[in-house]
Amino acid sequence: MPVDLLPQSQISVADVSSQETDQADNAASNALDGDPATFWHTDWDLTEGPHWITLDLGDTYKVQALRYRPRPGAGNGTMKEYEVYLSEDGKAWGEPVATGSLEPGTEPSVIELPGAEGRYLKVVYLSSYSDAGRHFASATGFNVQGAVPGRPVVQSVADVQDITVPLGTPKVEALAQLAGTTTLTDTSGGTHEVDLTWTSPDYRAAQAGQYEATAEFDLPEGVAPAPTPRAADAREDLTATITVEQAGGSQESGDEGDPEGSGTGAAPPGPSGPEAALPESPGMEDETRSEESDASHEGRPVTSESVDGEGLA
Repeated sequence: MPVDLLPQSQISVADVSSQETDQADNAASNALDGDPATFWHTDWDLTEGPHWITLDLGDTYKVQALRYRPRPGAGNGTMKEYEVYLSEDGKAWGEPVATGSLEPGTEPSVIELPGAEGRYLKVVYLSSYSDAGRHFASATGFNVQGAVPGRPVVQSVADVQDITVPLGTPKVEALAQLAGTTTLTDTSGGTHEVDLTWTSPDYRAAQAGQYEATAEFDLPEGVAPAPTPRAADAREDLTATITVEQAGGSQESGDEGDPEGSGTGAAPPGPSGPEAALPESPGMEDETRSEESDASHEGRPVTSESVDGEGLA
């Protein structure tokens, strides 16, 4: 669970305008059970609003966002116009910390909050998507993003340099040329060196062009992610570009018909003069391999057919 997503087990329902428990199992606690098949719904006989639900977060937090998941099928009671309040004691609410309107649909919505502090969070449904002339409230789930007051969050991550490698550079060698660390700055002004782990699923050593590489790194202990809700874990990432160039600096990909994706098409013409034909004598095999190795280092592609039928890795 993300360090900035409050543990669902410590959140409870402190108050609710109503809940349907007689005609259906639509208790308010369903909005916190993590089950996508259950949901909270207000009393079916109360067709006028506004309706609300108040959550006890279990401690005082600097709340950054509220994640709302509509009931299955986005039926009656799906949130439309809303207000969100925060309170330390669950009694004095003051002005709303967020107001707005959601579009209809089944996908979760994220309501950004200004980082105000409080233990109790109240969601008021000013209106909802319900049958004509009726107003209900419902929710499959609520999640809250927040941090302990005073805890720094990520402010910036230093970019890393893009790199250029010659055609034929294996992926592992190309990734090894990217920066192994970068600097993270948090909102308290602290700086942290973090180790980078690079991946580039689309990289092709034998195909000239530009490829995106992504680096992941663990967040430093005591630092929360930037205030954008995520559903993964306490990690961040950044990107860099790897440019694969042919000899001479060209990024042209060569013959697209090359089934091996080498970017060279047909085998390139060999050298002219006495070196044009390789000796076939078995006794010259070591010399032949040496010449092919030199050619590889000079940026000339080497084909498996050029070494007496033996392939090169």
